[in-house]
Amino acid sequence: IGVLRAKYDADILATLFDKTKGMVGRGSFALLLDENQLRLLHGRRSDLRYTLASKLDKATLARLKKEKRIPQLAQGQFAESEEWRRKIRRANVASPIVETQFYGLGTALYSAAVVKLDSAPWTIIISQPQDVFLEPVVAQTRNAIFLLAIIVFVVIVIVMLATQLLLGPVRRLTDVVKHIAEGDFSVRANVEADDEIGNLAKAFNDMAENISELIVHLEKEVNSHKLTAERLNKLSQAIEQSPVSVMITDLDGKIEYVNQQLCQISGYTEEELIGQNPRIFKSGDTPSIQFVNLWHAITSGQSWTGELKNRTRSGHLYWENVTVSPIRNAEGEITNYLAIKEDISLRKEYEDRLLHEATIDKLTNLPNRTLAYDRVEQAIVKARKEYRHVALLYMDFDHFKNINDTLGHEAGDQFLCYMAGRIKACVRDVDTVARLGGDEFLIMLVETDNENGGGYDNFELVVRQKTEDILQKVAEPCVIQDMEFAVTASLGIAIFPQDGDDPHILLRNADTAMYRSKRKGRNTYEIFTPEMGDVVMKRVEIDNKLRRALENGDFYLNYQALMDARSEKILGAEALIRWNDDVLGEISPEEFVPLAEESGLIVDIGNWVIDTALANVKTWRQLPGCEDMFIAINLSSRQFRGKDMVKTIADFLQKHDLPGDCLELEITERLLMKDVPHVIGILNSFKAMNIRLSIDDFGTGYSSLSYLKRFPFDVLKIDKAFISDIGRDPDDTALCEAIIAMAHSLGLSIIGEGVENQLQFDFLRVREVEIIQGYFVNRPLDFDDFSRFLGTRRSDG
Repeated sequence: IGVLRAKYDADILATLFDKTKGMVGRGSFALLLDENQLRLLHGRRSDLRYTLASKLDKATLARLKKEKRIPQLAQGQFAESEEWRRKIRRANVASPIVETQFYGLGTALYSAAVVKLDSAPWTIIISQPQDVFLEPVVAQTRNAIFLLAIIVFVVIVIVMLATQLLLGPVRRLTDVVKHIAEGDFSVRANVEADDEIGNLAKAFNDMAENISELIVHLEKEVNSHKLTAERLNKLSQAIEQSPVSVMITDLDGKIEYVNQQLCQISGYTEEELIGQNPRIFKSGDTPSIQFVNLWHAITSGQSWTGELKNRTRSGHLYWENVTVSPIRNAEGEITNYLAIKEDISLRKEYEDRLLHEATIDKLTNLPNRTLAYDRVEQAIVKARKEYRHVALLYMDFDHFKNINDTLGHEAGDQFLCYMAGRIKACVRDVDTVARLGGDEFLIMLVETDNENGGGYDNFELVVRQKTEDILQKVAEPCVIQDMEFAVTASLGIAIFPQDGDDPHILLRNADTAMYRSKRKGRNTYEIFTPEMGDVVMKRVEIDNKLRRALENGDFYLNYQALMDARSEKILGAEALIRWNDDVLGEISPEEFVPLAEESGLIVDIGNWVIDTALANVKTWRQLPGCEDMFIAINLSSRQFRGKDMVKTIADFLQKHDLPGDCLELEITERLLMKDVPHVIGILNSFKAMNIRLSIDDFGTGYSSLSYLKRFPFDVLKIDKAFISDIGRDPDDTALCEAIIAMAHSLGLSIIGEGVENQLQFDFLRVREVEIIQGYFVNRPLDFDDFSRFLGTRRSDG
């Protein structure tokens, strides 16, 4: 737009304005105002506006006027608002653009450029609708928006693709995170890329793997802790319910823990024990060295086990087997001590009872062989150190078996108890009286301070005096089951160290001396001498040879005649076994028969005697005048009680084709009192075979003749001990007469054994003793000599 300063021609101006119609654009108009704001010229648009305003219907026009939206102008004038006028007036060079509204059918927003001319009082206004004015801008904006839309679309597509590429792995990582959050640590992010997401996924997988391994490890740890907790719980319950006592102390011995068993046994409550020292249980009966050893062991890191005698709260004593061990921490340092204690009171009581039973004789309450040997051993050790003497007295009662077998074991036991009391009354407290078994006793006398210094001779004198006191005391009569007995004893003495420096040797030598005293005559004693040792060795040798003697044919029989006292006819003979050894020579039955009885060989030897004797008597019965001859054989205890004895004898009789009346069996009275019904049954079996039965050695067993009524005996044999003193000892003579009278009253025949002279023979014959046996008739002879003896007697008769 330019500014023209000149005089104007209205037509020229109109022409110029018309030319602007194509320049200002659609909907635009131009105005030329004079100084009075009158439109000198206006463009087509102003005409349009005016025309539009004039074409308004009256109602609308009235409404617009009423609303003051159209000024009250004459018809044909352009409707302009007051606002328009004010804006035109205010327009200047600085602010040439104004905006206003034109009223008509609608409202439009116009922008106008106002130029006031300097050369004339005119104002040129060129107005254009803003939509037309901004149409290029809008078009460009529209293009820009379209381009922007395309860009946005492309960006969205790119973003979506990028999101897919970027967020896909992220989503997978998110899914993995959700699974891990739910406790599933086995999932892994499947992202294979070399970018940050791939590195993140790899790191995440590594983390998941580590977490998984950690969780597995933690699970193991948890399980381990659970197991440990369970074990600890079980251990705690086990300790609390344990049958043994448990105690834990600190290093100073202060009690920190006790279980219920300990409280129950000790009688203390847990509250009373916590904080106390284990000395609270101390009884004072445990040797101090035990506790010294205990503390030395545990303080040096070792365990200690031993037995302690403790005291309960109530004062009761009890035994415990205690094991104390140190408790160490992870560094190996001792922090506490653990004591496991088992109440062994019952076991100790049982052990004491067993020890008592093992070392004390149940019958006499004296030390038995085991304890006696132990005491002998201790006494010898002490005597050796102090140069003193010890004497062993080995004692055996004479004929004790007669009491035992006659009146029974109860009477025998009662007798032994009496004797044990009598013997103990004869010795001092420092001495020992022991029962070795059966009727064998051991008395140990030790040399005291008062006796020490006097030497062996002085001590031997003391021992002899004590031995005589014992023999005298034992020999005093005693009453058992209303019967008075007077029993003697035989003793053997061995003195340490002269007779042996070893318990075995000393005891053996005392035993040897005792047997010597028995052979000497009983009711006496013998002190061991070296020569007696030879006897012992011989006895051992005999025992060894005895086992081969029967096989070697070393035994043979001698026979002693049984003579009718009236007619002096030989009625029979007693078979007496003899043994001749190539080295030892003749061995008496007193030496080997007891050994054979002990070993059991007596059964085989006895059967050989029966077989041989029956064979011999069969030979003699074939001699003229000997057709009714019989043979007497002594049965041992083992033979008699053998279950096949009756059958064995029947078989031998059948073997030699002999009747039963050719055999007489001699049975000692001590066999009769044991299991009487069984004995009677055996005797009746023999009687059924017509075998003669004889009681041997009657009078030595203190038997009552009333017992004989129960047994089917034919003959009573008076022991030679009574026969030998006839005419010299009034008591034996009277006793012998009484036995003969009572035997006859029972209908028994009598054999007088051991008749050696005419006086004895006459005494027995006058008193009607039927049969005589002894040296008065003949000495024992072997088969050949006895056969000749029979021939001589037959020819003399």
